[in-house]
Amino acid sequence: MDMPVISFSKFHLDNGLTVIVHEDHKAPVVAVSIWYHVGSAYEPSGKTGFAHLFEHLMFSGSEHHKDVFFKPFELAGATDQNGTTWFDRTNYFQTVPTTALDMALWMESDRMGHLLGAIGQAELDTQRGVVQNEKRQNENQPYGRVWERIQLDAFPANHPYQHTTIGSMNDLDAASLDDVHQWFRTYYGAANTTLVLAGDITPEIAREKAQAYFGDIPSGPPIVRPAPWPAARTQSTRGEIYDHVAQIRLMREWNAPGVANEDVPLLELAATVLGGGATSRLVQRLVYRDRLADTVSAGLLALELASMFVLSADIRSGADPTAVERAVAEEWESFLITGPTEDEVLRAKTSLQATFVRGLEKVGGLGGKAAVLAEGQVYRDDPAAYRTDLERLQAATPASVRAAARRWLAHGDHTLLVRPLEPGVDAAIANRAAPGLPAAADKPVPSPSAAQKKYTVTDSTIDRLRGVPSVDQFPRLSFPCVQRARLKNGIEVVIAERHAIPATQVLVQFDTTVFAGRGRRSGLTALAMSMLEEGTQDCDSVEIAKRLQRLGASLSVSSGLDIGTVGINALNSGLAGALQLLADVVRNPAFRADDLERLRAQKLAAIRQERSSPAAMVNRVLPQLLYGEEHPYGAPFSGIGTEQSIGSLTSADLFYFHREVVRPDNATIFVVGATAPETIVTLLDNTFGDWMATSAVAHPDVFAAVAPPSRPRVFLIHRADAIQSQIAVGALATPTSSPDCLATQIAHGVFAGTFTSRLNMNLREDKRWTYGVRGMLADALGQRPLVISAPVQTDRTAEAIREISNELHAVSSHRPPTQEEIDKLRLQQIRTLPGSYETSGAVLSTLSSNHLYGRTDDHAVHLKDRLDALTDAEVTAAAKALLEPETCTWVVVGDLSKIEQPLRALGIGEVIVLGEEELAGI
Repeated sequence: MDMPVISFSKFHLDNGLTVIVHEDHKAPVVAVSIWYHVGSAYEPSGKTGFAHLFEHLMFSGSEHHKDVFFKPFELAGATDQNGTTWFDRTNYFQTVPTTALDMALWMESDRMGHLLGAIGQAELDTQRGVVQNEKRQNENQPYGRVWERIQLDAFPANHPYQHTTIGSMNDLDAASLDDVHQWFRTYYGAANTTLVLAGDITPEIAREKAQAYFGDIPSGPPIVRPAPWPAARTQSTRGEIYDHVAQIRLMREWNAPGVANEDVPLLELAATVLGGGATSRLVQRLVYRDRLADTVSAGLLALELASMFVLSADIRSGADPTAVERAVAEEWESFLITGPTEDEVLRAKTSLQATFVRGLEKVGGLGGKAAVLAEGQVYRDDPAAYRTDLERLQAATPASVRAAARRWLAHGDHTLLVRPLEPGVDAAIANRAAPGLPAAADKPVPSPSAAQKKYTVTDSTIDRLRGVPSVDQFPRLSFPCVQRARLKNGIEVVIAERHAIPATQVLVQFDTTVFAGRGRRSGLTALAMSMLEEGTQDCDSVEIAKRLQRLGASLSVSSGLDIGTVGINALNSGLAGALQLLADVVRNPAFRADDLERLRAQKLAAIRQERSSPAAMVNRVLPQLLYGEEHPYGAPFSGIGTEQSIGSLTSADLFYFHREVVRPDNATIFVVGATAPETIVTLLDNTFGDWMATSAVAHPDVFAAVAPPSRPRVFLIHRADAIQSQIAVGALATPTSSPDCLATQIAHGVFAGTFTSRLNMNLREDKRWTYGVRGMLADALGQRPLVISAPVQTDRTAEAIREISNELHAVSSHRPPTQEEIDKLRLQQIRTLPGSYETSGAVLSTLSSNHLYGRTDDHAVHLKDRLDALTDAEVTAAAKALLEPETCTWVVVGDLSKIEQPLRALGIGEVIVLGEEELAGI
C-alpha cells in the first residue's frame, strides 16, 4: 500500500504561534483548528477539571464579541464545530466557507487575545453548572464511572493522568475567577498554540491572515512540561465497583509508553490481533468458542506522557467471571510466548492503514487532516509524525510485535470488575471511595518548554472595535454529477464520482418497512441484516473478516425505519475482491443455527443494556407510545426488538426475510468514489448481474395515519439513586416527503434543533440545569418521530418540565418563530451546503435518501431555492402543528421517590407510572 502524504507548510509568527497550512481545493471550505498545549495533565492538586471548564468558558464570548461564540458561525454556515479537552491538549475547530475565513480567524484570535474582560462571575457560574451536569450525565449512564476508577488505580497519586479530564465536583465548586485569569495567562499564549488551516487556502494567504489576526497576541510565559512517564507497574492489582448495569464487565489495563515511543504502533498491532474484531484471538476464544462473553475489545489509548492498553469484555449472562479471566490469561500467555503470526500482522497492518487513509477525506473535524497535522506538531513537534508511525507500522514483524508486548503487557496489569448493583443497595455505599495508588518516588523531572525562547509581538492591523467581520458572499454548492445505469438483471445503479482518496463506497439498499415493528417480528430486520455478515454458504464470519482485512475494506450492515443496507468501503486496489465478497454476503447467507444463537445472545444482552441506560430506555418506550404497538414504527428506535421477539425468531424467519426483502427487484445500488461509471458497472454486473428474483412480491401500504392523543400524557420510569432525570417529549410530524418538510425542519431548529435554540439556551445557558437539550426529527416515509430530550439534575426535574411546557405553549401560540430566528436557520442550512458534502459518505447518504423519498438527483443543488422561497407563515404553521403541547407524550426516567410528587403537582397531563410489568414487553 502506498504511503499516504498530507502536504503542508509550517511557519512561526514572531510571538511564537505555530501555523501549519495544508492545501485541499476539492471544496470551497477551510478547516480552522487551534490546539493549545494544555489539558487535564497540567491541573494542580485541588483544581481537577479546570482545563475542561475553561474550554467551556471559551465559548461564552470575548471582549469584542460579548455573545455566544457559535452565533456568527451558524450564520456563516460552519460545519464540524466544537471544542474538546483531553489529557494533554485543548482544541477548538470548525470548517467554514472560504469566504468566512476572516470571520473565523477574528473570532478565534479575539478569544485567544481578548477573553478575560468578557468572563465574569455569572459566566463562570453558568459554565460550572453546565460542566457539572455533563459529569452527572456521564455518571448516570451504565459503566459511567469506570474510567475514573481505572485512572485512579492505574497511575500513582502524583502522576498527571491519575484523575479524569472532567474532574471532581468539589474542585469544580471551588474554581474561582482568579483561577480563570491565571489559567488563561499561563496557558493561552501564542507560543503555546498551534493553528492549522486546511482546505481551500494557500500558504501565502494563510501567513498574511495569521499575522494580521494573531500577530499582536502575547506569547505567554514559559511553560514547564511534564516529562513522559509511563509509570509501568510490576505487580498485578484488582478492584471492583457496582453500577446500574445489565451484565458484568471485565476490564484489564496496562500502562504503556507515550505516543512518540517506537513501541506504540507495535502495541496497536498487538491490540488488533488480540481484540480487534471477529478475527482476533480473544473474540474467537470468548465469544465464538467458549461463549463466555457477548463482546470483547482491546485497544491502545495513546497519549503524550503515557498510554493505556485496555481490554474490555462484557460477560455473558450466567457465565463465570473467573472462567473468563482464566481464558484471557491463557490467550495472553500464548501470545506473549509465540507472538502473532505473519498473516495476523499483515492483516492488522492493512486494516489499520486503510482506516487511516479513509480518515483523510475530511480536512477538518476531530479526526481529519487538520487534526492529524496538529497532533503531530503539539505532541511531537512534527506535523508529519503520522508518517513515522506508518513507517514503523509497515516495518513491524511478528517478532517485533511480540517483543513490544513482552515489554509492556507481560506484568503490572490492573483488573476491574463492574458488577450489577443489587436492587435496594445504595451505589454510594457499595462503592466506598478507593484510596488509589500512592505517590511514586521516581517521578521524572519536568522538561522546559520551547516557550522559554524570546518572542516579540507586532502591532495589530485589525480594528477590533468594528466588530466581527461580515460575511457577505458565499460559495455555491458543487455537488458531483449523478449518473445512472442498470445491470443485466435490471438493478438500478446510481453513481457519483469522487477522487479525493483512492477508495470507493458501494451501498446496496432494500425497502424493509413491511417487516419493521409488529409483535414477534419486532427486531427481525435488524437481526436478519446483522446475520448477513455472519457467514455465507462458503465463508463463515471469521473468513469474511479476514478477507476484509486483507483487502483494506470494511463491511457495514444497517437497518432503519424504512430501509436495510449492506455496504462496502474499499481501497480501489482491492475493489474487485471486495465486490465479490459483498455479493456473496448479500446473495448467499447461511443463517447457521450456531451463528444465530450467538447473535441472539448478543442482541438480548444489548436489550438489557438499553434497559439499564436512561436515554436508551426512553428510546425503547417512546415509539410504542407514539405509534401504537401494531404500527411498523412502534418498536424501539434502535430496531433491536424486544426480549420476547428476539427469543422467538428462528432461522426460518431469517430465510423468509431474505426471500421477501433481500432480492434484486427490491434493490438499488449506490456508488460514490474514485471510479468511472463504466468500470464500476462492469464489476457490479460480474457480481450481481445474474442475480434473479425467484418469485413476485407485493409490499402492502402500511402507513395508516396515527391520530395524536387527545391530551398530554406523562409516563414515569423509576431508576433508583439517579443523579439526573432523563426527560423526553415526543410527537409525530408529517412524512419527509410532505410539502411542509422544510418548514417543519426550521421550526424544530428554532425550538430545540441547534445549540442556540430556544430550549437549549433556556435550560443550559440560562438555567444551567443540563449539559444540553437535543432535538431529533428523524426522516421517514410515514409520520416522522420528533423527540426532544434533556437530562437534567434531579432536583430541577419538575422545574425543567415546566420550562419546556411553557416554551411549547409559547412557540405554538403567542411567541411563534420570529423572522430573525427563521432567517438564521434558513441561512445556516443554505450556507452549510458547500461544506456538507466534503466526504463520499455524505454524498452516498444523500443519493440514498433522494431515492427513498422520491427526490431528484439535483435535490441538494436546488435546496437553496426552496429554502429562499419558504415564508415565515409556513414556518409558524409548522411550529403550531409540530409543537402542540396538548398532544405531546412525555417520558421521564429518574428516581421517583424524589420526582414523582412534584411532577404530579405540575398538572401537565395524566401521569402514568410504568412498572416492571408494563416494561417487561418493551
